[in-house]
Amino acid sequence: MIGLSLKGKRIYRYFFPRPEVPCCVKSPNAACCVRDTLSLEGEKLALQYLGFDAHRFIERSNSLLTSIAQTPIHLKCLPDWEPKTKGTLYDFEFDCGKGHRALNFSLSISLYWDANGMETDFKALQRDGKKDIGLTYANDDIWKTENRIVWLHVGCYYADFNHERLRQFVRETVEMQTITGQITCACGDFCD
Repeated sequence: MIGLSLKGKRIYRYFFPRPEVPCCVKSPNAACCVRDTLSLEGEKLALQYLGFDAHRFIERSNSLLTSIAQTPIHLKCLPDWEPKTKGTLYDFEFDCGKGHRALNFSLSISLYWDANGMETDFKALQRDGKKDIGLTYANDDIWKTENRIVWLHVGCYYADFNHERLRQFVRETVEMQTITGQITCACGDFCD
């Protein structure tokens, strides 16, 4: 079973424009319904709006991590979100469980409604990646599209070919029609 739940019941107010909210839209109490409803169906719709097929990503990652660890791995996805003035940041922490913490990784998707803000943030990441140790001293892959920045953060424990497979999973499960910029950071090295 795939563990996936969204923190906070207010998440729908930031995930959806009102017309896309399932249930209660025609009701005069739509705001209450949106605020108080958190169901599996709603989570699926929220992830669709975000453009991330989390369930497929977790299934593929479980298979990869099981082959790395030589023991069954069942990822837990711990999502969080933070509204910002330029857009909204969605963080997904993937926890491999006790005894396999070195395999944990994260995926951040920032949705922007301000193109200038997105460009400013991306340039700041490029600048910071030129430092001695890159962005985080780990393997980081960042893609910029028309309205989002997608950041995969993987620890140094991963071999290059396994890290490449996780990159591939992200590209297959996150909507990224047109990639307009990319940053790749190797463990403990500069970014390019």
